[in-house]
Amino acid sequence: MRQHSDFTSQKSAMDEVLEVFSALIDTENKLAELEKRLEKEQTDALISQYHRLNEQFTAQGGLTFRSRARSALLGLGFKEEELSLPLNKISGGQRTRVLLAKLLLGEAKLLLLDEPTNHLDIKATQWLEGFLKEYRGTVMVISHDRFFLDSVCNKTFEIRNARLYKYNGNYTFYVKQKELDEIALRRDYEKKKREISRLEGIIEQ
Repeated sequence: MRQHSDFTSQKSAMDEVLEVFSALIDTENKLAELEKRLEKEQTDALISQYHRLNEQFTAQGGLTFRSRARSALLGLGFKEEELSLPLNKISGGQRTRVLLAKLLLGEAKLLLLDEPTNHLDIKATQWLEGFLKEYRGTVMVISHDRFFLDSVCNKTFEIRNARLYKYNGNYTFYVKQKELDEIALRRDYEKKKREISRLEGIIEQ
């Protein structure tokens, strides 16, 4: 998820998000075709094929994917009447939210989000926090929003002096732990300085 995007489309916000579920939509269309065939002929093979495909469709979330797409867009701040507007008729911030919704619903194993709250109001940010807390994959976030980081992160990474440091906690934990680490480093440095002075004194004697 890039911080800034020029993404646009003739499709509506809803249709764009539903692309994530293209496999389910294909299965839905196949089921509709089978239903028409079953109206004319009800062979055992056809009935068996329909039941097998229907079970697969249901198990993969076929009964809920449209409501999930709608909930994601509404949660990210869209109004009901905006769901059918083409992307080239809505704001850049809204287009970014459409991209965010697609990423979230894609159920990737790893999400990389750069400043995901930039175009979100408080309500939408709270919705995103709740969604990410329940997310089954790994989420890596870059953000200046400390409250957001505190809410969704359980590990914090810092790049310092060409090294990567990991802290097993949210942003507030990281700040406190880093301060303790720096105090420990200063004490260690002072201790080493005193030891060097002591050894130099022995050498001089």
